[in-house]
Amino acid sequence: MNKDHFKTAFLLSAFLFFGFYVQAQSINDQFKQVVEGSNNYQEYKVIKQSHINSLWKNTVDTLQRKEAKYAQIATTLNEREQALKKQHSQLAEKEKSLQASINSANEITFLGLFSIEKGNYRMLMWGFIIVLAVIATVLYFTAFAARKEARYRIKLFEDLQDEFKTYKTKANDNEKKLARALQDERNKLAEYNLL
Repeated sequence: MNKDHFKTAFLLSAFLFFGFYVQAQSINDQFKQVVEGSNNYQEYKVIKQSHINSLWKNTVDTLQRKEAKYAQIATTLNEREQALKKQHSQLAEKEKSLQASINSANEITFLGLFSIEKGNYRMLMWGFIIVLAVIATVLYFTAFAARKEARYRIKLFEDLQDEFKTYKTKANDNEKKLARALQDERNKLAEYNLL
């Protein structure tokens, strides 16, 4: 945009310079015509007042037109500078808006508390997943070991219970044998005491 601004200013300056040159030529030509068309009196030139007045009027008119053109060009330049400033401010606002959009697209609000970039969010989530996987693995192997130990203890208990049942049965049988033997001995004693 600055190049366009400088091009415009350069072209306007060139037109003004060219216009002054052409106008100066015509005023210069008019002055030469007045001087050449005048009469000589000794060393002096006698110029008609109407020619001088006409030359003066043309010169003043030319200067007024140039001033009007300068004012118009200055107004145009001011307007373009204002438009350029306005466009720069609009561009800055749009760039801010674009940056805000890019940031909102690249950021995620985490737990509603703070914003983090998507890449960091992904790393955080993968970190959580890995930590949870490690915890789950540790819990699985701990539970597996506990189940194995429980099965072992249950088997030991069942073996002990079977052994106790066997012992109880044997003890019961022994008790019955002893009770029978005792009864037999009592019966023998009772037979001996009675006989």
